[in-house]
Parts: sequence; C-alpha cells; structure tokens
Amino acid sequence: DAERHPVRNVYDGDTLTLVNEKRIRFLGIDTPEIKEKQPFAEEAKAYTKERCHKKDIWISFEPGHEKEDHYGRLLAWVWVPAEGGEGYLCVNEGIVYAGLATVYTPKKSSKLHNFDKMIKMQRDARKS
Repeated sequence: DAERHPVRNVYDGDTLTLVNEKRIRFLGIDTPEIKEKQPFAEEAKAYTKERCHKKDIWISFEPGHEKEDHYGRLLAWVWVPAEGGEGYLCVNEGIVYAGLATVYTPKKSSKLHNFDKMIKMQRDARKS
C-alpha cells in the first residue's frame, strides 16, 4: 500500500524531503553526489526534481526490508503519476532507465523484488 505525501524539496537524484520533514532515500538506486560534483549529479537531480519537487508523491516500502537507513531516512519506492495520466511511474526505476542512476543494494540486504528488472534497465541504458 502506497502512502501519499507532498514533497518540500529535492536534495539530489535519490534523496528528497517531505513537507513533514521526513527524508526519503530512494530504495535500490544510487545517483551521483551533488556535494562531490560528480558527473551527471545535476542531471540526476533535475530528473527527480521535474517529477517530484513541490508535488505529491506516493511511497511504498519493500516487504522484508528495513524502512529506515542509519541516517533515519525512509527507504522507499517513489511513485508519481505517469506522463499521459495512465498509471504510475516508479521514479526509482525511471531514473535507472534514463541512465542517471545505478542499481544499489546494501551488502547485508536481500535482493529487491525488481532487482533483475532494474539490472536489465541499467544494462540497456548503458548501451544507448
């Protein structure tokens, strides 16, 4: 079940802050760091900002996984209405498909439900 939340600010490609001040860390991905001026960090942030900044998002959690990381951020799947209004886009998957994020699972974590799909998206993005 997804929970609807308004977004206050997008920090970077894989982190945002809700109006209630809770921070969300996108589950299953890693984007380049803004602070370290890594290549494509600004593009990754722009991707997420365009879809989430000052808008309502829906978050869901991975069954059997921790809901928070060691910084107290919620580890979640982030959903927004799809372009054209049909269904929803999982932003975590979309940013991988766009080639602006890599698939990431912490070492002690079990595999995510869509891990194989995201690895294929990552491979396809690197080819194009």
